[in-house]
This record gives sequence, structure tokens and C-alpha cells, in this order.
Amino acid sequence: EHSKTAEEIGFAGVMAGPLVRSSYRAGRLYAQAKEIRTKLISPVREASQ
Repeated sequence: EHSKTAEEIGFAGVMAGPLVRSSYRAGRLYAQAKEIRTKLISPVREASQ
């Protein structure tokens, strides 16, 4: 539930749960945020060409 709420308000990467450690999942969160950013930027680049 926290993950869905965070994504709805604009967080690009979310790991939520009672036993989640951010440092343990940092690589996965980074990859998730990078993928979302690429998807958001691609349409802007195409429109400007």
C-alpha cells in the first residue's frame, strides 16, 4: 500500500515493507528510477526533434 501511494505522488522508485532496508535494495531502486526517468524523457526528446 505504501509503495502504491508513493508512486502515485511521484516517487520513481519505492521499496516498502516491514523488513525492507534501503541499503540492501539500493541498486534495484536506482535501476527502477533510471528506467522510469528514461521513459519520461524519451517523449520530450522525440517531440523536440
